Amino acid sequence: MAQLAEEILAALDTEQRAVATAVRGPVCVIAGAGTGKTRAITHRLAYAVDIGVVDPQRILALTFTARAAGEMRTRLRALGVPNVAARTFHAAALKQLMYFWPHVLGGRFPSLLTTKTGFLGEAINRANVSATKSNSVLRDVAGEIEWAKVIGLAPDEYIKAVDDYARPIRVSNNKVDATQIAKVYEAYESLKKQERAIDFEDVLLLTVGMLEEERDVRDRVRDQYRYFTVDEYQDVSPLQQRLLDLWLGKRDDICVVGDPAQTIYSFAGATPAFLLNFTNKYPGAEVIRLTSGYRSTPEIINTANTILRSASLGHDKGRGCPVNCGWGNQEAQFYTWERKKNARVENGNLVLEAHLENWEDARYTSTRLVSKYKGDWKYGRIEVRAQLPKGKGIWPAIWMLPTDN
Repeated sequence: MAQLAEEILAALDTEQRAVATAVRGPVCVIAGAGTGKTRAITHRLAYAVDIGVVDPQRILALTFTARAAGEMRTRLRALGVPNVAARTFHAAALKQLMYFWPHVLGGRFPSLLTTKTGFLGEAINRANVSATKSNSVLRDVAGEIEWAKVIGLAPDEYIKAVDDYARPIRVSNNKVDATQIAKVYEAYESLKKQERAIDFEDVLLLTVGMLEEERDVRDRVRDQYRYFTVDEYQDVSPLQQRLLDLWLGKRDDICVVGDPAQTIYSFAGATPAFLLNFTNKYPGAEVIRLTSGYRSTPEIINTANTILRSASLGHDKGRGCPVNCGWGNQEAQFYTWERKKNARVENGNLVLEAHLENWEDARYTSTRLVSKYKGDWKYGRIEVRAQLPKGKGIWPAIWMLPTDN
């Protein structure tokens, strides 16, 4: 082994080293916060480059924020790999779309909206919807449109989808229903077309369309990028997964990293389903778990992992996934919270059965539970994991209470 490769691996713990040396085929890394996942995946890329597995210019490393992408590039440069394309999904798609636009469509590239605010204000007027145009209202309306677009809904499909997904519509200080949102959505799309403008969801949609329809473009992109890493994979949306599948084709040199218990963008269409089903899509995938936390005491991490395993919130049933509680030195227990009716303790889990229509109902019910079980609100939290279609399961979340109560 080359000296540099030895140095790359020497900086890792045993679990991280297992990630770094798994340089071929589909790899799934289940890693909670504080377990050193960014260190593991950047060292994996550096190690793969150093031993000659991949050309750094053939790597596409994807994450969800520009800051995270920048941190990944910084770490890779420090490891002697300065030429890796570490980008957000949107940045990677935009770069490809702009490059191929003259070849595929010709003409001037559309204006890119960095904010929807101005266009949405005009769209509300055109749709004759009586809603104030405060920043909070425009933000909430934008959120509904973004959710619809990333799961592939046209304006005329939005109303039915809201009912199918039991999606609560929350527009600040305004009584705006699904029909009105659909009208604003339609007016917004019409206005963009008129002004020759696109938003960031359009960037993904247009790139998907380009890759699906243009074989030459698809082949060139696949030739450019042959080795993929996706961080925070639990927050991938259906649209982003569709794009990732087009980039990959029938190849399987992909490493995904995530924690199904940390999905934070479900309100925007993200789902941990792609992470949870990774081994179904790639039966031969290597699954590696990072369980050594570096932000909390071992007692907190071990307790959380134990309860998560019993709740089957991990990558596969019965094993669970690591999670860093991040609650200081307070020992804690995790409990499952399910969307049905009444509350009970079952198999060590606190199960809430209630038909909760919105977030305020959830918060109120939780406050009552804290009182019932002698908990303390400041130690607890609720995390809505996903909004599932009616009749297709639960609205899962996690409730956390201190064990000393």
